Amino acid sequence: MTDFRVITTNGTDAILEEATVQDFAADLRGRLLRPGDDGYDDARKVWNGMIGRRPALIARCAGTADVIAAVRFAREHGLLVSVKGGGHNITGNAVCEGGLMIDLSPMKSVRVDPTKRIARAEHGLSCDNLLSADLVTAEGRLLTVSADDYPDLFWGLRGGGGNFGVVTSFEYRLHPVGPVLAGMVLHPMAKAKEALRFYRDYARSCPDEALAAAALMTSPEGTPVVAIIVAYIGDLGTGEAVVAPVRKFGSPLVDTIAPTSYVQLNTLFDAAVPYGGVQRYWKSSFLKELGDDLIEILVERSAKMLSPMSMVLFFHLHGAAARVDRNATAFGLRQDQWDYDVISQWNDPAETGQHVQWTREYWTAVEPFATGEVYVNHLDAEEVTRIRAAYGGHYDRLVALKNKYDPTNLFRMNQNIRPTV
Repeated sequence: MTDFRVITTNGTDAILEEATVQDFAADLRGRLLRPGDDGYDDARKVWNGMIGRRPALIARCAGTADVIAAVRFAREHGLLVSVKGGGHNITGNAVCEGGLMIDLSPMKSVRVDPTKRIARAEHGLSCDNLLSADLVTAEGRLLTVSADDYPDLFWGLRGGGGNFGVVTSFEYRLHPVGPVLAGMVLHPMAKAKEALRFYRDYARSCPDEALAAAALMTSPEGTPVVAIIVAYIGDLGTGEAVVAPVRKFGSPLVDTIAPTSYVQLNTLFDAAVPYGGVQRYWKSSFLKELGDDLIEILVERSAKMLSPMSMVLFFHLHGAAARVDRNATAFGLRQDQWDYDVISQWNDPAETGQHVQWTREYWTAVEPFATGEVYVNHLDAEEVTRIRAAYGGHYDRLVALKNKYDPTNLFRMNQNIRPTV
């Protein structure tokens, strides 16, 4: 192999010598991939098929030591850096063009203490149950961050969007969950207005143990439908009474509500949003109310979807999450409200323009009813101006943290909080 070109943090080209890259590879327990290597294309693939970026190097990290080595290498050579966890983000921030991608996806270990009900995992958590996190900083230091150690950073990690370092593992509280009652009912699009009005009132009445979501979409058989998705995590008998109104409303085309496992519940929509390949574009906001006038617009616009794979989703935030003090974590959007998402999906890249336009027009029509805030993970790549709105009034405090822990903005492939130092 010969010396090759890379992209730096300021967007300019640079040359890395082959010997330098070989030394870096030797420092890693995992593989270092370059364009043309076996596994390179699979490693750079993410959920959104529109993302086709090609990193110069992909460090397939086998553990925390590899992450530290990768961060230090990137810092030493001024490389553009991206970090891939699950690769689900719509903007494809996990993959950089011409820089170094730090790939955490091989890190899958989980350790569980069933007596203390605590788990330490190398992926995934709910921020309100986080007890501590192992974090590699922009300086290449490993910190264990908790309410007692680095409490400012612990606050920022819970909603700060990957701006302060690379988390290599999470320690969090566990809760016992047995069989759950979950599934969905489908109604024809002709009944969508009535179904959404029912859903609005039902979601607001749900106890903490229940959740209710809704979707305007196309069924696997090709029929435009409105779906009401429910889950009850608790006693199945009590759950049957809680979900009974959903099953009794109208004349559902399909009713799949039944006892299932919590793991199966989390795969409910997997077939509708397959990983990789599919082209995707979306827009998102929060809605405080689903008023009748808004429902009219939602249904009218959804009737003109351009693809049977596209959908509009509603997730209701309520219960325990809405009772946490909004200043307790960097994620502060805790009002009783709906996260609403217009998601276009299609296969042919040549159709991109029309799907993007349809999504933007839909979102523009609904935006007068929105709160002006947005869930940070649902921002698209063009929405730099809305980043402040994603942090629920905490942006300035997060900037101060960025100035302290990443003043050079090494971690910028995210919904970026720009340092001011």
